[in-house]
Amino acid sequence: MPQGICLYDSQDRLQLVNEQFCRIYNQPMSRLRTGMTLYDVLTDSCAIGNYPGRDVNEIYLARKQFISIGARKGPSCSSSAMGG
Repeated sequence: MPQGICLYDSQDRLQLVNEQFCRIYNQPMSRLRTGMTLYDVLTDSCAIGNYPGRDVNEIYLARKQFISIGARKGPSCSSSAMGG
C-alpha cells in the first residue's frame, strides 16, 4: 500500500501504524508503539527533525483542530497529509 496510515482511538492513543507511514516520516517502526499518545508521536517526530523550527505544542494543537473540524463535517476520505 503506498499510503502511510496511522489510526488513533478516541483517547488519542495509537492503535495502528504501517511501514509506509514510518518511511514517510522517517521514523523507525520500533519507536512507534500501540498506546502511544498522539502528542508523544509528534514529540518523537519533532525530535528526529520532521518539523524544523516548529514547536510540538503548535503542531499538536493544529492537528487537534484539523481532527475536530473533520469530526464536525462527518466521515470522508482524504489523501492530504495533516501538517508538515
